[in-house]
Amino acid sequence: MKGSARRNSVKSSPAVISKKIETDAEGRADSSNLFKTQIASEYTPSPSLKHDAFSLYWLTDFFFTHGLVIIGLLYASKQLVWLQCFAELFVIMTSFIMTGSVFVVIMCGLYGTKQQTNPPQTPAIWQEALDSIKAMYTFAALAAWPYYMYKNGMPMGLTFSLAEAQPWAPESVALYCLQLVGATLVVDLYSYVKHKSMHSQYLFQFHAMHHTYRDPTAFASFAVHPVESFFTFVPVLGMCFPQHKVWAHAYGLWTFGWALINLYLHCGHTIPVVEMLLQPLWLNSSGFHNSHHQKMWTNYGELLYFWDVVLDTGFHPGKWSWGTRKTLKTEFAKGL
Repeated sequence: MKGSARRNSVKSSPAVISKKIETDAEGRADSSNLFKTQIASEYTPSPSLKHDAFSLYWLTDFFFTHGLVIIGLLYASKQLVWLQCFAELFVIMTSFIMTGSVFVVIMCGLYGTKQQTNPPQTPAIWQEALDSIKAMYTFAALAAWPYYMYKNGMPMGLTFSLAEAQPWAPESVALYCLQLVGATLVVDLYSYVKHKSMHSQYLFQFHAMHHTYRDPTAFASFAVHPVESFFTFVPVLGMCFPQHKVWAHAYGLWTFGWALINLYLHCGHTIPVVEMLLQPLWLNSSGFHNSHHQKMWTNYGELLYFWDVVLDTGFHPGKWSWGTRKTLKTEFAKGL
């Protein structure tokens, strides 16, 4: 499929799917017929995106991609230092995501089981990789600020001292890990709300691009529109504030683990031993997240599936029988 057919604006309006969705020759549906329903078809296709050259989609694409870099160069007191920070982070994260994607794809081929055995046509891997690299560009433009502050010895939240990161209690790695669990629940609630909001009427036009990867590979793990990239990574700016102390060692491991899990979530395969390790810890898995790409209107959790269970937006066959699952099964029986 040509990339231009995918990169067009979405004019969405609320709709409830009451029959099988009509698709074009490429198996894609007009997003106005897909948008915002709490009852998803088991055969929800990828959205077909259409937009004009100077649409909001493209204007925000430019601003949230290049505008963040331009702002950095204009307002950083030492522009070359900021640019160096940005470039280093972009190269490091892009290398990690691409290398990790290759590793996950190989592991899936050796030990995984394909989930969508008869997937509709999906964009090529190079398109997935390009969009994920673009997201790393946005991430680097945001993360360059705390990195810039660190290099210039400015007061900030990131610290390599556990005592500084935990001034309210005796220095304890175990206690900090417990604190990190609580912080993870809060951060993941933000991610859940952000993701579910991206399925709302006015924001779905930005998130729909990610759903063109109906049956994704690990290369699509971060393949999102720059607006979504911004809201995904903007919490990293919290480290710019000295009051928000973060222990660098724990934060580095946490970020590394989250990135690896996100690669696995989008691999399109299930690896039994990985599923067995992740699910008891309430960590999201490929088996859970693939339902989001397949059905589109369920399973919004990004790091955990905790909030999907608590707020009853989860669909995971064989795991529980919450109201959402019963509703979906009822609608499937009607022949959606």
